[in-house]
Amino acid sequence: MDFAKVLIVAIVLFGLLLAVFGGEIDFETRPDRDRFPVDDEDPDEPPVVEYPGDQFFVGWMEDTAYKHIGFTDKEFDITFRDEERVIGDINRSEVKRGIFSDEPQYIEFDLTESQLDRMTSMEMEFYVYDTNQLNKMDIVMNDVEVYSGYPDGGRSYSFDINQSLLRKNNIVEISAGSSSWRFWAPTVYILENIEIRADILERRDRTFEFSLDKEQAENFRMGRLILEPREFDARSPLVIQANGRDIYRKIAEMPQRRTLWIDFDDVPMYEGGNTIKMFTEVDSMYSFQSAKMVYFWETEDIRRPIKTIEVTSADYNRLPGEISFRIDRIEGSPEYLHMDMTTAKGERKRILIQEVLKEGKIVKIPLESDDVSVGDNKLEFIVGGEGGFYLSDFNVDF
Repeated sequence: MDFAKVLIVAIVLFGLLLAVFGGEIDFETRPDRDRFPVDDEDPDEPPVVEYPGDQFFVGWMEDTAYKHIGFTDKEFDITFRDEERVIGDINRSEVKRGIFSDEPQYIEFDLTESQLDRMTSMEMEFYVYDTNQLNKMDIVMNDVEVYSGYPDGGRSYSFDINQSLLRKNNIVEISAGSSSWRFWAPTVYILENIEIRADILERRDRTFEFSLDKEQAENFRMGRLILEPREFDARSPLVIQANGRDIYRKIAEMPQRRTLWIDFDDVPMYEGGNTIKMFTEVDSMYSFQSAKMVYFWETEDIRRPIKTIEVTSADYNRLPGEISFRIDRIEGSPEYLHMDMTTAKGERKRILIQEVLKEGKIVKIPLESDDVSVGDNKLEFIVGGEGGFYLSDFNVDF
């Protein structure tokens, strides 16, 4: 009877325990499970070393290289219009003539044939500081009188000169008329700021030179000339030539943005020296703050990606294994794809791919124990021929 009572109490207690713990009591003793965490994976299942599934390219790929060419960061003008130039001058001069004195003054100046052809007007100006006006003052250019009169003191005078009088070598004589019977005082003119000025049609061109190597010249893709305008006063086109060929010819307007970009590509480029020339036509001026260029050329770049395969002692003991990857796309006409493995011991192994390579194919290559060693192994992809392969989902199974 006592045993029955004990049994009933035990059953009740067991029921209470089930109610509290939800029936999840495990009464089986498993020392290895209780004392150590258990890996849910099957210990007999070989591990898979997974690499990022991002696509990568192996082979020859066309790329675009570029370089910046600085021409100048100083202001420069492109002009072809009249510019006033002082071609002869004297700061201060005194001319006199009397019974006992004769002191004319001379201005000599030279002109080139080109200046003579481009001259549009000429004038002479002087300031009379003081004079006694006992007689007139004469100015003769190349033996032809261009002025004769009684200029007053304290005044400036100017007059035009006929350009037909000009020569390559020119002489201007300034003299005073004789005071005649007034022997005690010669005729005197004290002159200041004597200038002979000419408007000459001036053309200011600008040529920039730059050098290219053989690869850059033969694979030219595009040039981008970058100009920073300062001021435009134009009635004729701005002309820009690259190696003698027009890349820009129009009446330019100040750009909305800070710079003026001029792209060009249909131009022959040469190994060694090349030129950018800028000029304009009559009655125009283009002023710039700076000039530079970005030069683009196509280049073939070889891509040989390297994958690092870390092999532990346990991994090595499970060999042979397998390397696999997917061929997403074939570019060009590659002839073969193989891999060079540099083991952790520094030994180099060639891993050949015997399968026919085509897009969408998953390539599987046996990995033998003599292909790798314990540690970090480097696998390099190598392609022969033109083009290459876009690969993805690279992984290693041990």
